[in-house]
Amino acid sequence: VFDIEQTTGEPIQTLAPEILTAAVEDFDLFLEAIREISPVPIRFDAIEGSANGYYHNLDKEIVIKKEMSQTLKTAIHETAHARLHDKEIMESQGIEKDRLTKEVEAESVAYCVCSAFELDTSEYSFPYIAGWSSGKEMRELKASMDVIRKTAGEMIDELTEKIEMMLEQKQEKLLAAVEAAGYRFAKEESNSQHLQFIPDGTH
Repeated sequence: VFDIEQTTGEPIQTLAPEILTAAVEDFDLFLEAIREISPVPIRFDAIEGSANGYYHNLDKEIVIKKEMSQTLKTAIHETAHARLHDKEIMESQGIEKDRLTKEVEAESVAYCVCSAFELDTSEYSFPYIAGWSSGKEMRELKASMDVIRKTAGEMIDELTEKIEMMLEQKQEKLLAAVEAAGYRFAKEESNSQHLQFIPDGTH
């Protein structure tokens, strides 16, 4: 076994998670939808150390580091913790999980949910999951697969419903404002990506 400093040659890929930097379309809308489906309140605060966020088992809240680039992924990760790994819920169901299992489940759920909404977190999630699962047996990882699939599926369905509802409300407000300004909505000339307005001749 050699320390990396004792080696020479091209840099090797490590398991250090890459920070997510891509911008997210409709960020505020997506974050509000996550807040809606979270079983506990979400707030932003300064966090010491390397953690981007955490679920507080006693205070029943999610805290996310302020002003960072991976807020949505972290919010989904911590919401998965709140749903799956709340201490009281696990005790009532007679479930015991170590920290490795909890982190693999939460980040896997976050990756699946983000992927469903075309937010690619693979550069962060894959090394993160690999790092936490490296000491696990395959049977232990398989035991988490159903939990991950079920939780991710539920969150995707709930988020889709919330986002569609919020977009509908947003469009209704927009239509009312535009009509008040002397235009009407030309439905036959519009699609989900482009709304067409024309001057209202009766105004």
